[in-house]
Amino acid sequence: FPPAKLDMGPAVRNYATYHTGEFGWALGRFIVPSARVDEFEGTAASLFPGERDALPWLVSMLGGRDPVHDAELIFAFNERHAHTAAGRVVIDTLEVKAATPDEVAEAVRSSPAGVTTYVEIPITPDPSPLLGALGALGARAKVRTGGVTEEAFPSTRDLARFIHAAAQQGVPFKATAG
Repeated sequence: FPPAKLDMGPAVRNYATYHTGEFGWALGRFIVPSARVDEFEGTAASLFPGERDALPWLVSMLGGRDPVHDAELIFAFNERHAHTAAGRVVIDTLEVKAATPDEVAEAVRSSPAGVTTYVEIPITPDPSPLLGALGALGARAKVRTGGVTEEAFPSTRDLARFIHAAAQQGVPFKATAG
């Protein structure tokens, strides 16, 4: 399962082991595409913490092309796991892509309350209009900084322009090399 290219079973078993391990406090979210949420839930159900005082698994869902469907999927998942009997796990972060200010607005406005939304935007040409839309909606940006092909790596100039514009507009962001 990305980035380790493991199947879902080994990925969730590893996460469960790390979550309860000595350095579990440093573990980030389990990241799952919206199309695989059901597979994730079915595979990991017996591994979710069930004790009231246990730290829940935190999940970041990679959204698909339909923001309304993504919101419904998150809401239903979180409702099923609102009680410890179903295991302590919550989708608390949504990551989506948008290329226009209108797409940014649709993605952010469709996101469920209480879910942190990161919107991956292109950084060429100038990302300032998209960052402005994110800032106006109180959302966060996501920037891709690499991958498995050379063209997945942005130029230093484009990345610096993105960081500068995000800082000027007060838009929090995260960078991914995925």
